[in-house]
Amino acid sequence: MKQNILMKNSKNKIALMIKGFGMFELICGAICAFWFSGYYERTSRYGVSIKWEPLHNPSVFFTWILAAFISWLVLTGFAEIIQILHDIRENQNK
Repeated sequence: MKQNILMKNSKNKIALMIKGFGMFELICGAICAFWFSGYYERTSRYGVSIKWEPLHNPSVFFTWILAAFISWLVLTGFAEIIQILHDIRENQNK
């Protein structure tokens, strides 16, 4: 019976941290996309009115979303490489 060389025996803590940071960055990027693409209007001289348009500038929105997605993808790929190298090292020690 052929044994798989890349059996996942244990999770690498560094890989998990990088994946978690990637997810955090993706969520923060989505929040920033909504925040920076929004528009609010000052209607009174005492403050900001409640009129808020969340997707007033779609190019800013898609730029933030694309940047967040690409950075998440790079960090996830880097974490997977670290996990694969960890699995190879664990299997060589057996």
